[in-house]
Amino acid sequence: MFKLRRNLDQLDCFHRQKERDVLKAREELKLRRHNIESLVKHRDNLEREIERQRAADDSVAVFRLRSQHKHLCQELQSEEELEGHVNTGLKQQELVLREVEVELARFSSLRQEVQEEQRVFQAHKNQKASTRLQQERKASQNLQLKMQHLKQKQAAMLKKEEAECQTKIEEGRANRKIAAKYLKETIRRMQRQDAEKQQQRREFLEKRIQAVNSLKSNIAATQESLRVQQSRARVNAQKEEVRQTQLRESLEAQGINSIKHIYQQKQLEEIKRKQAEFEERQKSKRAEIVAKILQEEQQVKSRKRQQALVPKPSTCHKVPLPGRASEKLLRYLAPRPPSAPVERAPNQLIRFSDVSSSSSASSDVEDVEGTVPQEEEHQRLADSLAEPEFSGLWEQNQEKLQNKKRAPVQSEVKQEEAAMGGGALNIPAKKVHGTELKGPPFISKPEVVFFKDFEVGIIYKKKIALTNVSYVTNHCKLLGVSARLKDFLSISFAPPGSLSTGMSCDMQAVFQPTINEDLEGEVHFESALGPFSVPVRCTIKKCELEVDSQFLDFGSHVVGQTISRIITLTNKGALATLFSLNTSSRLSPETSRVQTASNVSANTRQESQEFSEALHTVLSDQKSSSLHSALLSSDALAGSEASATDPEIIPEACASSDVHSDPGDISLGSVREGEIGPFQSLQLEVLFSPTIPGTVKLDFHIIFSDLTSKPVR
Repeated sequence: MFKLRRNLDQLDCFHRQKERDVLKAREELKLRRHNIESLVKHRDNLEREIERQRAADDSVAVFRLRSQHKHLCQELQSEEELEGHVNTGLKQQELVLREVEVELARFSSLRQEVQEEQRVFQAHKNQKASTRLQQERKASQNLQLKMQHLKQKQAAMLKKEEAECQTKIEEGRANRKIAAKYLKETIRRMQRQDAEKQQQRREFLEKRIQAVNSLKSNIAATQESLRVQQSRARVNAQKEEVRQTQLRESLEAQGINSIKHIYQQKQLEEIKRKQAEFEERQKSKRAEIVAKILQEEQQVKSRKRQQALVPKPSTCHKVPLPGRASEKLLRYLAPRPPSAPVERAPNQLIRFSDVSSSSSASSDVEDVEGTVPQEEEHQRLADSLAEPEFSGLWEQNQEKLQNKKRAPVQSEVKQEEAAMGGGALNIPAKKVHGTELKGPPFISKPEVVFFKDFEVGIIYKKKIALTNVSYVTNHCKLLGVSARLKDFLSISFAPPGSLSTGMSCDMQAVFQPTINEDLEGEVHFESALGPFSVPVRCTIKKCELEVDSQFLDFGSHVVGQTISRIITLTNKGALATLFSLNTSSRLSPETSRVQTASNVSANTRQESQEFSEALHTVLSDQKSSSLHSALLSSDALAGSEASATDPEIIPEACASSDVHSDPGDISLGSVREGEIGPFQSLQLEVLFSPTIPGTVKLDFHIIFSDLTSKPVR
C-alpha cells in the first residue's frame, strides 16, 4: 500500500510539474507574440517615416531610417523564429500533459483503493492509540497505589526507628554511667602508675648520674693510659726506624737488595698474622659448635628421660643418637697441619695469590660453620616432631619418619661440602599434597649472581627474580648474606607476601667493592618449606693469556730459504699487561729457575746475589725499559713456584737448556715486546733461515708483567 501510494504521489507531482511547464510555455508564447506585434507596428511607422523623408528629399534621414528598418526586420525575423520554437515546445508539453492525464485516469481505481486502505489504517491507528491511553491510565493508577503503600511503609519505619532510637538513648545513658565509674577507677590506676614511673625515672636518673661519673673517671684513666701507650709507641717506632736503618745499611754492605728483603719479611709477618687469626677464629667456632652439639645431646637425653615415663608398646623403636654425625663433624673441624707452601714460606718468595687463597679458604670455612647450626636446628625440630606426645597415633609411621629425618643428619658434612662446591644449598626432598618436591622451593633468575670484571670504587647493580616452583602457596624472607660479602653486598628486597605456584618477586643486589679480590658467597632466604640460597660470585679483572700453538714446526726446508710462522697471543681477560718474547739464548725462565732453586737450597745470601746478577743480565738484553719491573717480578715468582711446588722441574729445565740451537738460524720478528690490551690478540712472527742442514730446536718464552700470569713456554 505504501509503495503504491508513493508511486501515485510521484505521478501527481509529475502531473503538476507538467502543468506548470505548459503554463510557462504559454506565457512565453504570449510574450513573443506581443513582441512581434510591437515590432510590426514600429516597422510600419518607420516605413511611413521613410516615405515622408523621401518626399522631403532628405537623403541622410532616409539612410538612417533604412538602417533602423533593416535592424528592426532582423529582430522581427528572430522573434518569429523564437515564436515557432516556443509554439513547438508548447505542443510537446501539452502532449506530455495529456499522456499524464490519461495515466492518471487509468490509475483512478487504484487511487480509490489506496484511499480506502488509508481510512482503514487510520481507524486502526486510532484504535491502538485509545488502547495505549487506557493502558497508561491503568499504569498511572498502579503507580499511585504503590506510592501510597510506600508512604505507609515509610511511616511505619519512621515509627520503628524512633522507638529504637529511644531505646538506644536509654541504653547509652546507662552505659555512660558505667563508663564513668570505670573511668574513675582507670584514672586512679593511671595516677598510681605515673607515680611509680616517676619514682623509677628518678632512680634511673640517679643511676645514670653515677654511671656518668664513673665514665668520666674511666675516660680520664683511659686517656692517661693512651698517652702512656702513645709515648711508648713513639719510642718503639723510633727504635724500629733505627733498627730498620741499621738492617738496611748492613744488607747493603753485604750486597743484598735491602728493599726486597724487607718487603719479604713484611709479607711473611703478615701471612703469619693472618694464619694465627684464622686459627683463632677456627678454634672459637669449633668450640661453639662442640658446645652446641653437647647441649643438643643433653636435650635429647632429657627428652628421652621424659618419654621413658610414658608407657610405650614394644613395637616402638628408639630414636638413634646423632653420635656418628657429631663424630664426623668433629673430625671435619679437627685442626689440620699447615700446608707445604706455608712451611716453605720463610725460604721462598711469597705470591699474593697465597694470601687471597687463604682468605677465600677462611670465608669458606666460616660459611660451612655458619650453616651447621642451621642444620642442627632443623634436626632438633625433627626430633621433637618424631615422637608424639600421646602414643598410639603415629606408631605405624614412626620408623619411616625417623629414617627420613636422621638421614640428612648423618650426611650433613658431605652435604655442606657439596653445597659450598656447587654454589647452591642442598635441601632434602619434601612431600606436598602427596607430591615429592626436589630441590629448593624457589629458583632465581639468573641462577648465579655474577659480578664479572669489577673495579674498586664502582657500584654495580643487578636485578634478580625469585620464582616459586613448589606445589603450594609459599613465601620467602631474607635472612642475610654470607660473612665474606657482608661488607660489599647489599640486598634491596621487599617481602611480597604469599606467592602462588609460578609467581615471582624481584630484588636488587648492589655490589660496591672496596678490595681487589675475588669474592664468593650466598644470599640466604627462609621459606615455608625450608631455607634456600642464591649463590653470588664476584671476580676481578684478570689476564687470561694463551697462545694458539705450543709447538712450531717449520717442516722440510732448503738452506738459504726464509720460512716464517705466526704465533697468536690472545688475552681473554679484561686486564691489560706487558709482554716480552725471549729465546733460550737470552737466559730462559727455566735457567733462571734452576739457578734460583739451587741457590735457595744453599744459602739465602748467595740466592739474592746470584738472582740479582741474573736479573741484571736479562735487563741488559732488553730494548724497552718499561719491562724492567715486569721481568723482575715474573722471574722471581717463577723461581719461587719451581722451588716450592715441584722439585722435578729442575732436571727438565736443565735438559731444555742443553738442547742444540743456533740463534742465527731462528730469529724473532719485529714485535718482541709491548702491551696487550683486554680482549685483544697479537701476532708474533718467528723467522727460520737455515744455514746448516739438520734439525734445529729452540725454546721460546713469553713473560708478562702481571704477577698472576704464568710465563708461556
